Amino acid sequence: MDKSTIVSVVSIVYNQFDIVETFIEDVQRVLIENYENYEIILIDNGSTDLTVQQIKVIQNSVSNIRLIALSRHYDDEQARTAALDMSIGDYVILMDINNDPPSLIPLMLKEADKGNDLVIGERRHRKSEGIMERITSKAFYKASQMLTGYRINPNESDFLLLSRKVVNSIIQIRNRSRYLKYLKLEVGHKQTTIKYDCIQRQKKRKNRSFF
Repeated sequence: MDKSTIVSVVSIVYNQFDIVETFIEDVQRVLIENYENYEIILIDNGSTDLTVQQIKVIQNSVSNIRLIALSRHYDDEQARTAALDMSIGDYVILMDINNDPPSLIPLMLKEADKGNDLVIGERRHRKSEGIMERITSKAFYKASQMLTGYRINPNESDFLLLSRKVVNSIIQIRNRSRYLKYLKLEVGHKQTTIKYDCIQRQKKRKNRSFF
């Protein structure tokens, strides 16, 4: 990968004061070890706890973190696509703060180096998801396929790498709800899938002081 390449890692946070610092540390460790130019964008989706304050404290000592605090709680898709509008990376990685492993970031970018504009994370299993949730999810995607004509693997997650070409294509779509699971199919770029195991991010034993 070219040294001038910029990597943007984007996550939505919502009332996650207890794990946000651990997440930032884990992501930054991977980025520092592998890339020269990067940013971490945190979209606060209307948190009512101390998440925003905690991120601001971390910003005082950790570079390359951008905080976008939304005025209220929005649908995750709206928050996620707002982040695409703000990102500057040649590659943008969307990941869940609680369940997606930062260790997968280098593998995703290696797949991008092979010419893939879209790298999709596929969960092998999800410990927190019960049988009824899995059945409901499969039924939802089957109904969606009938309505839209697009087939989506129910195990596909929102852990995604998008090239700048894909991001720009999505940003240009303004006249409808930008639902990424369908838009990534609609924009028509080369893609691949990576299977992975979800994690459960641990709370930090002692959070930073605000004072």
